[in-house]
Parts: sequence; C-alpha cells; structure tokens
Amino acid sequence: FQKAESDLNCLSRKLELRCQNSAQGDSRRNPTELLQKVEGVKKEYKALLREAAEIHKVQTETMDCFRKQLLMATQLLQELETRTSTDGCDDNKGKIAELASLLGIQLPAQVAPAELKEQMTPDASGAADPQKNTEQTDRQSSSSAVCPADSSNTTENGVSSDAGLDDPVTARAALRASSTELVEVSQEEFDSVSELVRGRVKLSEVNTAYRVLWKHFKEEHNSNPLLPAEMHKMGLRVTGATGKAKLKVLRALKLLTISSKEEVKLV
Repeated sequence: FQKAESDLNCLSRKLELRCQNSAQGDSRRNPTELLQKVEGVKKEYKALLREAAEIHKVQTETMDCFRKQLLMATQLLQELETRTSTDGCDDNKGKIAELASLLGIQLPAQVAPAELKEQMTPDASGAADPQKNTEQTDRQSSSSAVCPADSSNTTENGVSSDAGLDDPVTARAALRASSTELVEVSQEEFDSVSELVRGRVKLSEVNTAYRVLWKHFKEEHNSNPLLPAEMHKMGLRVTGATGKAKLKVLRALKLLTISSKEEVKLV
C-alpha cells in the first residue's frame, strides 16, 4: 500500500508539472484533456490497490500453509523422540514453547518419553510372556510359604531390601549417597546408560567433568547453576555432541540437573 501511494504521488506531481508547463506556454489549456489525465491516474491507482490486495492474500495463504507444515513436523519430531530416546525432553520443552510463542500458534502437548514408557511397560511385559509371569508368581508364593520369617526383610514390592546391593550400579549409588567425598562414575554405571545418550563420549571424560563440577558446587559451596559459557571458562568443553553427552550421562545417573536454558547444577 505504501508503494501504491508513492506511485500515485509521483503521477500527481508529473501531472502538476505538465499543467504548469502548459500554463506557461498556453494559458488556454483544454479542461477536457486534464480530466482525462486525472481519470487515467485514478485507474492506475485502483490497479495498484488490487495488486497490493492480491499480494497480501498470497502472503496470508503462505503463512497459513507454513504453520500447518510446521505443526506436522513438530508432531513427527515428538513421535520420533518418544520412540528413540528417553532423554532431552526438558531441553526440547523450552524450545517448543519459544517456537509456539514466536509463531502465535498452539503446538500439541509433548508427552515425556519416560512417562510413555512407564505406561506401556506393564502391559507389554505381561502380554509378551504370561507363562514367565505365572512362574514368578508361583515362586514368590512358595518362597513366602516356606520361609515366613523372612517376610520382615522384604519391601512393599516383594523385593528383598538387600537384593539391590548385589547390583554394582545400585551399590555404587548407595556408596555415593552415604559418602561426603567424590565417588566417580564406575564402568558399570557408564554402561548402564543408553548408547543413544552416551554417543562417543568416554568414561574418563565424564569423570573429568564430574570432578570439576563437584569441586565447584560441593567443595567451594557454590549454589548458583552454571551456564555453558561459565563451564567453558572452567576448562569444561560442553558444546557439540560429545560435550553435551558428558552432562547427559551424569543426568541419566541422576547426579546433576539440566534446565531448559542449559543451566547445570549438581544434585
């Protein structure tokens, strides 16, 4: 519309200039000729308005199409993430919220992969091998009947309170919880994390990052979370796929938290 107005102003000034030149040369200018030129200017102006309206209509249709395509792409990405990984949900929630605010549209609610997995696991395991579940139930019933005195050592879930200590990962976590000193990540803990989360990062790199963060938060008693730029100044490389994998492994082991702004803090 601004272009149309500027074109109209240009035509009007040309017409005025011609009228002035004609008036200087011939004071008896024909009014009919002037009216015809004015009508021509009006027609050009209306044509410019129609063209501007068509351009605006095409722009609106293009934006609507773009929003629909982006909505479909977001849904596909969320479904892919649900099927392939159980990490990164907190990071993506903030990004999706910013994207929805920028475009002015309501994106579908994102279901956390961990929640979806918890909902699907009982039915899937029960349907996969009902005979195995029956055998486990029979064994539990027979053991409780033969050894009733041992029932005081079991938890509400029917699992012995000392059975978890036989697992190296559980034992390591228990040692870390009861100790005030740094307990590094063991090979068993590292292997228990999904390969999709670990990527190509090494155990030594994870422990190096853990030691630096432990010193900052536990030994120096700092409570404010760290941004990637601040960790870089401390000598930690946490950018790129391998750099981020160090923090994601520690988060998977519940040793630290990562906010949507990529702020890191030890648990």
